[in-house]
Amino acid sequence: MSAAPTLEGEIGDAAAEMHDPVAERRDVTDAVVGSLMLAFDGLELPSDVAERLATSPAAGVTLFRFSNVADPGQIRWLTAAIQAAAARWRDTRT
Repeated sequence: MSAAPTLEGEIGDAAAEMHDPVAERRDVTDAVVGSLMLAFDGLELPSDVAERLATSPAAGVTLFRFSNVADPGQIRWLTAAIQAAAARWRDTRT
């Protein structure tokens, strides 16, 4: 008679790959946190908002003309800073 199959070897490896609670929790957290829109006061990207963008996803950043926009050059600089901060998070995911 042959022995009953165990979760060792290929079967165990496949089961371990399918269930990774840390990855599942990270995916759920990213999905929830990533549905939030961010906003801030000022003409420059605050360091706490930059850090937030660099460490977790966001649905986007809302800029308001009355509190975030001075002129075309400033808004180009600000949007570049926002995109660079968000890119730091994307770079950690690849």
